Amino acid sequence: MKHNENGRVVIVCYSYSDNFAYMEQKLSQAFKKLGYQVTVLCSTANRIDAKNVVHVNSGEYITEHGYTVCRLKFIMGGHLPEHKLPIVLSGVYAKLCDIKPDIIYHMGISVNLLDVKKYVKMNSDVKLFVDNHASYANSAHNFLSMVIQHKMLYRGIARSVMPYVKKFFYIAGAEKVFLEEVYRIPHNRMSLFALGDLCPDDAEYRAARVGIRKELDIDDKDIVLTISGKFTRQKATVEIIKAMKQITDKRPTFRVLIVGDVQDTSIEEEFIGLIESCDKRQVKHLGWKTSGELKRILCASDIYVQASGSSTFQTAVCCGCVGVAVDKEKTYSVYPEGLFTIVDSIKAMGEFVDDLVSHNSLAGIKTISFSMAKEELDYGAQITRELIEEYDDQG
Repeated sequence: MKHNENGRVVIVCYSYSDNFAYMEQKLSQAFKKLGYQVTVLCSTANRIDAKNVVHVNSGEYITEHGYTVCRLKFIMGGHLPEHKLPIVLSGVYAKLCDIKPDIIYHMGISVNLLDVKKYVKMNSDVKLFVDNHASYANSAHNFLSMVIQHKMLYRGIARSVMPYVKKFFYIAGAEKVFLEEVYRIPHNRMSLFALGDLCPDDAEYRAARVGIRKELDIDDKDIVLTISGKFTRQKATVEIIKAMKQITDKRPTFRVLIVGDVQDTSIEEEFIGLIESCDKRQVKHLGWKTSGELKRILCASDIYVQASGSSTFQTAVCCGCVGVAVDKEKTYSVYPEGLFTIVDSIKAMGEFVDDLVSHNSLAGIKTISFSMAKEELDYGAQITRELIEEYDDQG
């Protein structure tokens, strides 16, 4: 199957943050690499760091990756805290008429889906896909949100556009449950579009791995484990580092890289003391890194661990790491078996990593998971499989 090099794709999303690498950026890059002309329709909301969102001017610009970002003004909801009111963007239908897309990927259920429905209804050859990022963990926490916004407004919109949607996607297990229970989307209309990343090619992977290991004075034969994120008590950061320190104490070739900063004052003193007690050669706290810098570090790593859901986990596996997680929320229950290793506790995580290191089984597991990631998590592969090939013969 050949991709249409003149094909046009529109991605509709609430916000677009220039300095971050969220799903909307990565999807846009993946479509662009496949030869499509890509436009992102989004609001003027632009996240500048983990805590702050600013509003920029409306208008269009081309990114460094060659796709267009078109920022639209809000009709309602934009200048209130996120999710307090339904977000409605101005001019979505007009932009669709101007761009004339072949594929529309709409991120989340929103009022603007009615604009998209109007366009697709008039242009039946357009393929519309809608994904869901809402779950009980991040949405519908009070009566107004659950009953009025989600069960009445958004469920009604989802049911209204259903005849025009090729697929409703869920990005993980909790989002699938929300689609089923809150929006009442039939199971046969849903499919997994995994929260993933862009897998580096062999040259990119090797260059990053060699470069970072040289920069950090890590031998090619050393085994590197990485932990990253905003460190909190809930994410069990201190407990994970303690478990990995037990391995570094007895295995000189085992290295731990810690990327990120403490976001919880209740663990700050303990975190600092723990880092200071570790061998400086084996355990390095690298501080906060950009998404690009982190991805290069992950290419230089062999194992990635976490105790709570984070998209960096999938990015790590896309970069060749063996992913090991405690998954109490069942985030990864819908992902293909073999991509990750799921354990019950931090203690079990430490035991698994120790066994992985001591029995020389790491290389085989890395090869299997990396190969699977290129098929199951890479956005280019997912787009080809879920959006293009399945409908290629249907017109």
